[in-house]
Amino acid sequence: MLVVLAIILSFFSSFTLSFVPTTGTLQLQRPAAIITGRLLSSSNPPNSNTNYELPELPAIPNNLPPLTKEYYSGVYSLVKEIYTSYPPGSLSRIIEWISNGVYSSSTPGVVDDVILDDGYVETSEDLPGLERRKWWDDRQKLQWVEALESRSEDIIQEFASVAKEGKTLWSTSDRASREVMGPGWSSLRLMRHGNWLTSTGITGEIFERTRRAVTESGAPLSVRNVLFARQAGGGQGIREHTDGRNFILTAHLGVKVPSTKTGECESDQLYLSVGGERRRWEEGKCLVFSTSYLHSTWNDSDNDRVVLLVDFWHPDVTEVEREFLRRVYEMKREFRERDSKRGEEEEEEDNVQERLNNNFFNFFAKR
Repeated sequence: MLVVLAIILSFFSSFTLSFVPTTGTLQLQRPAAIITGRLLSSSNPPNSNTNYELPELPAIPNNLPPLTKEYYSGVYSLVKEIYTSYPPGSLSRIIEWISNGVYSSSTPGVVDDVILDDGYVETSEDLPGLERRKWWDDRQKLQWVEALESRSEDIIQEFASVAKEGKTLWSTSDRASREVMGPGWSSLRLMRHGNWLTSTGITGEIFERTRRAVTESGAPLSVRNVLFARQAGGGQGIREHTDGRNFILTAHLGVKVPSTKTGECESDQLYLSVGGERRRWEEGKCLVFSTSYLHSTWNDSDNDRVVLLVDFWHPDVTEVEREFLRRVYEMKREFRERDSKRGEEEEEEDNVQERLNNNFFNFFAKR
């Protein structure tokens, strides 16, 4: 009898009594390892939050377009799915991020972008609490950069070899982006939306050494791009703009950096400007910066400039936040495809790209 009583007391001693502000009641809470009367099995995530109350999400406004409302419904379902797999508070910044997007999307007259004195552009898509820097020179948080630079000779030689054989297939920006990127900018994409483009044969065959160098450097590749970016000379450049995604940073590895004209200031001929501060590329070295600042490029030399562009996660973004953003990007592509088909069938519908690029969808715009 005493043994049975001891077991019962031991079981209930693992529970905690907590106050629930939303209901004004006390709640007996089970330990994280006990779910519906059984021990957490190996099939459940080790940090399951099944017994925790999901944070309150803002109501989806009725004045949103049907597609946008459906999108937010999908995002909310994703929050609920991921929340049960991680410790409490893991999605607090994501919840705030979603709330900002809902408010911006549904409130008339909201100024979505605010340009600060240092050139940083605040948007409703900013993930709260991330460190802000124009240039990321501190390699303590970005140790993979040195690893990539140590493989730069492989990348430069491979690019030169392929270019000499005429195998590179440069592609220009789409019409919507060309106004910013200019006619002299073109790219050769190796990764898009976080996926290596092996189906084209470019990364699998032609640029295998470059792909390995990037992968083996340990770069925390994001849901965006790895690509060679070419800027033609003769006084051309990218106009000042912001990408509006503070959770993604960008590195430019110098692959082909032309000499500047003698007798003229180098910083006026060839540069990357971030928040009004100019820097010049060097072959084999990386310039790492935040595209949330107003940035632009210029090439007034006589030759093309080529860099390897690598988009990667901001070091302050947690693994659970990365997982959520990856899934959101997948969802975005599905909605983009659906809306494209709908636009083909219904010519009177609003322009697909304009609708998807409004407010919350700004950070999904293609580079």
